[in-house]
Amino acid sequence: MKNTTYSFSFPTMVSPITRQMKLESDTVSVEQSLKSLLSTSKGELLGDPAFGCNILKYVYDNNDAILSDVIRTEIITAINNYETRVTVTKNDIVINKDIDNNLLLIKIKYVINITGNEGYVSISYNI
Repeated sequence: MKNTTYSFSFPTMVSPITRQMKLESDTVSVEQSLKSLLSTSKGELLGDPAFGCNILKYVYDNNDAILSDVIRTEIITAINNYETRVTVTKNDIVINKDIDNNLLLIKIKYVINITGNEGYVSISYNI
């Protein structure tokens, strides 16, 4: 592991118990940010309607090859626009459908630009 940097904790930046600013390691901070970004649909955040990712919009399309590519592009666009601390490529995104449990599972490998540390974030959507 290379150097570790720290950022404000998100979404809770102040501890309700100690009333002090909460800091998280770069990996935890990025993971929290990515989950928030990918769990929010575009238009859902009133102050910034472009924030988020419209993954669920494409879930019911029939063509899995096109679906995977469109979702990857949607994820990378959202990350490039709103989480510039990391680099993600299409090959870093793994998409699986769990038909038995009605889930879309997405695992993303990212590299933190400042430190070069790698991390993973997983998110699931009910479909």
